[in-house]
Amino acid sequence: MSASTTAAAAAAPPPPPDVRALALKMEANAAYAAGDVARALDTYNKALALAPDSAVLRTNKAAALVRLSRAAEEAGDAAGAKARALTAEEEATLALALDPGHALKALRRRAAARVALRDHRLALEDLHAALEAVPPGDDAAATRASLAAEIEAVKAGANHFTYRDALTGAVLAEITELETDRLALGAREELSVHTKTAYRRAAELTAAATAAAKALRAQALTVYSAWAEEAAKAEAAAAAKKARAEAAAAKASPASAATADDARHPGDELHAAPTKAPAAAPPPAPLAADARAAAVSAGMAAVGADPADPAALTARAAAFRAVAEHDAALADLETARSLARSTGGGTEAGLAAAMDAAIREVRAARDKAAPMEGVAEGEEEDGRE
Repeated sequence: MSASTTAAAAAAPPPPPDVRALALKMEANAAYAAGDVARALDTYNKALALAPDSAVLRTNKAAALVRLSRAAEEAGDAAGAKARALTAEEEATLALALDPGHALKALRRRAAARVALRDHRLALEDLHAALEAVPPGDDAAATRASLAAEIEAVKAGANHFTYRDALTGAVLAEITELETDRLALGAREELSVHTKTAYRRAAELTAAATAAAKALRAQALTVYSAWAEEAAKAEAAAAAKKARAEAAAAKASPASAATADDARHPGDELHAAPTKAPAAAPPPAPLAADARAAAVSAGMAAVGADPADPAALTARAAAFRAVAEHDAALADLETARSLARSTGGGTEAGLAAAMDAAIREVRAARDKAAPMEGVAEGEEEDGRE
């Protein structure tokens, strides 16, 4: 390169803000996909400083905040988890106001934030509103099925917390009554045999309530994790399918390559209406052999030493589903559903209902003999457009 060319390049003006915002968005998406959610959030904030009215950036930021909220809760940081979930709810609400045409994804992001805040009623309202916002098209049925499964998962979580609170309330009421008795007998040197027995019973109830709450919470989180894993894989497959379709269209029509490139020019997602995807595209490439083996091994490990655990069977079914082993996935889901129903109780009934929806989805995928693509158009977990 000559000195004059170098000087001209150095003197060139910087790219416009929308171009820089799109570049930052792509960088944030890559960090999110790699698991570096904190860096993704920081980069989304930088992009929003350049394009504050982008509904896409707002919903992506909300997705990152929800994942960070869950991580904080698992680490025991309840205050940090709540703060991140509240911010995610605000970002999704702002995205909904900025672009009503982006309502489907914004509503799903806000529902996820409200689940993290334990506001299951409002989360269900958002998911039902998202069902009404599904646009017509080839993927509409698959998207509605995904939303129905998500609704069942949220209902299962709501049942878990309702049961836990009721059980905890009963134990606290008994402890309060016993404490009243103890104060009334404070002048006596010894408590009666009856009171001592009641105290032992209260301690047993407290231990049982704690164990039951932990088990129910683990089951609810397993349902959320299985759904989230399915959604992330389906969205990745949809992105790959779209990329292959665009490449095929460009190859088939070299004369329009420049126009297609202009349609993907940085900034179009922030300011222009989305272009229609090609009518047909090849199916997503199957997982490599080592990736298939890793997924199935992870599912087998989830079952562990207790093959009668519905939560473990659900996790293994998700692993089989990820590698298109539909029959094996259906077998695990049906067994888990039978086990959940046999135990009885509101939470187990909710989990069985969620499994019913998952079974229907796997059967549909098996009948099509192709991965379900519709989830990716509106799904929450991997946070990318």
